[in-house]
Amino acid sequence: MVWDAEQWPFRPPMFIRKWLFEQKVKQFTPASPSSLSPARQGSQGAWLVVYDGKDPWQAELAKYIAQYRRPDYFCQTLGLVRHNQADLNSFHAQELTHALLPPDRILSLARSRPFDLCINLSPVNNPPLEYLVMVATAPTKIGVNRQSSSPRYNLELGLKLAGAKPSLRSFLQHLERLGLHTTQQSKLQSIHPLPVT
Repeated sequence: MVWDAEQWPFRPPMFIRKWLFEQKVKQFTPASPSSLSPARQGSQGAWLVVYDGKDPWQAELAKYIAQYRRPDYFCQTLGLVRHNQADLNSFHAQELTHALLPPDRILSLARSRPFDLCINLSPVNNPPLEYLVMVATAPTKIGVNRQSSSPRYNLELGLKLAGAKPSLRSFLQHLERLGLHTTQQSKLQSIHPLPVT
């Protein structure tokens, strides 16, 4: 007999939900790049940025990254937010499946195209965001200030702190040094000006 935890009429306790999440991770098989349709493979670059919007710093940095992207690049942001802040590119805890997975509409956005770069701004293990990183097709997956390393990321950035959090400037300078982006100083100055001393 096959049972589907998503059909349970009650929300299971968190330890069961975390176990269900681990089972989904074990069953996950990434799509091969060749399975993407040719129409979705273009010369335009793309970034995917996932964040926990309950942390105002992450939400602000995701917004700035989307504004800062190169003009020829597309930037998709997907965030876990509070219920009253949800929009088409975000979701809230009540929308999570029993296995702590994001809703299908968000998973579809993460799978919608190949990305050059997938960035998770959450420094802690956050199952729905980790799953979005897993399903995204991107050769470079970046974790920021991770408290522990994870095989899901092939690059983990430890950024210089601006107060308690990394700044957009230090983040983009890291990407520039790695050859993943070209810093547009004038645009960066207009969005995130250097403090006047």
